[in-house]
Amino acid sequence: MGKFRIKQSYIDYTLVTLMYCISGNPAFNETYPLGKIVNGLFLALLLVVMGFRIEKTAWKTSLLWMAFLGAIFTAQYFQLGQISFLGSFNFMVKMLCAILFASYMGGRLQETAINVMAVVCAISLPLYLFNLAGGWIHSPIATDLRESLIIYTESIGEANSGSLFRNSGMFWEPGAFAGYILVTFMLFIDRLEVLLGKYRRQTLLLIVTLLTTMSTTGYIVFFLFVLYFIFKIGMKGRQRTYAFLLAGGILVLALLVFNKADFLGEKINKELAASEKLTEDDADPSRSGSIIFDLPYIASHPLFGNGMMPETRFRFHLGFFTEEQLNGFGNGFSGCIATMGILFMLAYLLAIGLNKTLRAKWFVIVLVILLLQGEYYLNYPFFMLFPFLAFGPVREKPHRLKIKLVWNRQEAAA
Repeated sequence: MGKFRIKQSYIDYTLVTLMYCISGNPAFNETYPLGKIVNGLFLALLLVVMGFRIEKTAWKTSLLWMAFLGAIFTAQYFQLGQISFLGSFNFMVKMLCAILFASYMGGRLQETAINVMAVVCAISLPLYLFNLAGGWIHSPIATDLRESLIIYTESIGEANSGSLFRNSGMFWEPGAFAGYILVTFMLFIDRLEVLLGKYRRQTLLLIVTLLTTMSTTGYIVFFLFVLYFIFKIGMKGRQRTYAFLLAGGILVLALLVFNKADFLGEKINKELAASEKLTEDDADPSRSGSIIFDLPYIASHPLFGNGMMPETRFRFHLGFFTEEQLNGFGNGFSGCIATMGILFMLAYLLAIGLNKTLRAKWFVIVLVILLLQGEYYLNYPFFMLFPFLAFGPVREKPHRLKIKLVWNRQEAAA
């Protein structure tokens, strides 16, 4: 009898689905004890699937990042006097998951990810409309903020607030869902024409679903993504005039939407006005308010951060707020710097820029920073993928290409 083999596509779809799940699905991240060991379980599954054979490049990358993170956590221990050993170990496991997952999936990730996200969106839309109409499906997987159906998350907070209900997909909140939809688009950043070609149906579904999240950060990043798409395609096809006209029309439309939609212009203006009035003893969980909240922590330990323990990470505010309230401060950029330090953030962004398969390096870095303003994505392994992803073939430097061309001509002449 021949050996039983599982079709590669089945393995890929399973791993990508699980990667999305461990990167913000409440059923996986907020249930005890699964939430404590979910990353380790995924890493073990990944190693089994890989047959414990790690590519040389991934092995070196893993060692380098483990040494770097180990140095940061060691410095935190001597600097702060205490650290969360389990939290630090879990963070290193997340990074290993990202590195090995990117190595295993390679160029297959883009197609698999957009198909998986399309299914997530297709499931979320009817359930979102059901919630919007007043329907509710109770689940035993619940917290004070949300109820998880595993494939979809119902927001208790939004249902009780009386505001317009927003689509969370299977993630912890609507803003997070918007971010992962955009991250899926960003996987095609160097092959944008493929989105409107081979994957136009999935792209349309993702855009419609993105609109139902009503995420301020998501809308802004999507607007920039569309502008980049227009200019890149327009310049490539030498249709510069049409590209500028279309971009101008979209800009006017975006400004109108920004001024009319309460969750865009009005929300941002309210947040900025509130943050201007904050004092050192105050705190505001909005995006801009969270930056002000994080600044004294960044100033106190800028290089290595304040660690993950509440006693060190929130030591200036422990007497004023509960731990649950403190964890609600949601700027993922300043929050990560306050926790892990400037060195980690610089290393992460620099690693994206050094990705030899990525052409739109600076644009991706800008989008990553903007997305982090909305959510604490670097708590999850999927967002850690960017430095290690295979966006396309490795790009050689121009002078190397020139040397090879001259060498080939010399060979031909001989």
